[in-house]
Amino acid sequence: MVLRLQEELKKKEVDFENLKQEVAGLEKDKQEESKAFDKILAKDQREALIRGTTRGSKWSDETVKKALALRLACGSTGYEKLIKTGTPLPSFRTQQRRL
Repeated sequence: MVLRLQEELKKKEVDFENLKQEVAGLEKDKQEESKAFDKILAKDQREALIRGTTRGSKWSDETVKKALALRLACGSTGYEKLIKTGTPLPSFRTQQRRL
């Protein structure tokens, strides 16, 4: 009985170690994905994605500058399409106010 419990305990310890390694790997993946998002989206844009809406967002100067550059590069119609696809960007009105 005691031997069986000891064997079971050893198996559980091995399972626990495997799970700890899996968690460490997932945390590393999460950090790498976060770094990739940091290259593309600013903090305020990530927050808008998490909330699911851009209403009431406080846009940083960096984000407004990027949005203006995008608007100039692809025009107002292209910029509207970007917003409709779910890209968290400031509205035209916000850009006008911040100029």
